[in-house]
Amino acid sequence: MHLPSEVYCREIGEIKNAVKTPTGYQGGRAIVGSSVTYSCHAHYTMEGSRVRTCTKDGTWSGEQPRCIRKYIFHQYEHVYVVIGYVYR
Repeated sequence: MHLPSEVYCREIGEIKNAVKTPTGYQGGRAIVGSSVTYSCHAHYTMEGSRVRTCTKDGTWSGEQPRCIRKYIFHQYEHVYVVIGYVYR
């Protein structure tokens, strides 16, 4: 009798400016149903899938996210500061 081998997803990796939280891993490996949740650091916004799940064909659901710096505008006496650049 031949038993099917366990399906694993490859390591999904880190993304810049984010924290990765894996759940459901066994022995440090992502099995079917395991998931990874990403959270961007402060002042960053996410593009892509926040949660990705290991599927039965050994691939990750969704698309790899990325965290992009938010543009924050401050007005000080008619001087605008945009991430280190000064416009008058």
